[in-house]
Amino acid sequence: MLATIEQSLLEQLEPLTKLGLRIVGFPENPEELGRPIAYGQVLVGFKRESLQPPAHHNNGVSIVQSRRVEWDVVLQIKNLRSHAGAYPVMDKIRDLLTGFRPPDTLRPLYETQADFVDLRDGIWTYNMTFAIDLIYTKKPW
Repeated sequence: MLATIEQSLLEQLEPLTKLGLRIVGFPENPEELGRPIAYGQVLVGFKRESLQPPAHHNNGVSIVQSRRVEWDVVLQIKNLRSHAGAYPVMDKIRDLLTGFRPPDTLRPLYETQADFVDLRDGIWTYNMTFAIDLIYTKKPW
């Protein structure tokens, strides 16, 4: 399910390519992050998952848990305030993802936080975290 959600987030952010941004998942090797191509890039990756204790967990009974899955959306971009700088692009990311419902999910995505990460060599880096609430069910075996 995580791979399906990640892919749907990448597809949902595709309109940002019209601004010259590259949209990609977190690379397998962190050394591949490098510098943004031309203007900037948006990276999407799984951050964490928290599960609540199950309501019932007796033998022969299904285990049902609330599951909150969080995703990091990292923006690396050259400009801060211009019409296609970090601030307006963060607004566009928020608009594209807030309320979006990935395939096979019942609830929409929502933003939980946004943070300044770094300014290096003229590249602004911001991290936005989005979450989706899911239900995990383990049937009796």
